[in-house]
Amino acid sequence: MKVRFTETAIRELEDVLRCLSERNSGAATAVARRVKDIALLLADYPLSGREADESGVRIASMVRYPFLVFYTVTPDEVVILSVRHAARQWPWED
Repeated sequence: MKVRFTETAIRELEDVLRCLSERNSGAATAVARRVKDIALLLADYPLSGREADESGVRIASMVRYPFLVFYTVTPDEVVILSVRHAARQWPWED
């Protein structure tokens, strides 16, 4: 299945990686790699994340890192809605 990131998710991920790279470039690389791994996993197993409180939205957690990947599944693709620190508020745009 195809995986697509919304503009919001891309912007949030870029912000996370920029912030991390200022402190620890190795951590930024590891988080970027983990997001890629999650996207590949969701392409094969789109329902592997847990259901969120909002209807139709699922959450994949990033083991070892305090980030969550919010996504939805359509018949043709997995749409990554948001990549957020677990302590942040839940609403997103798009």
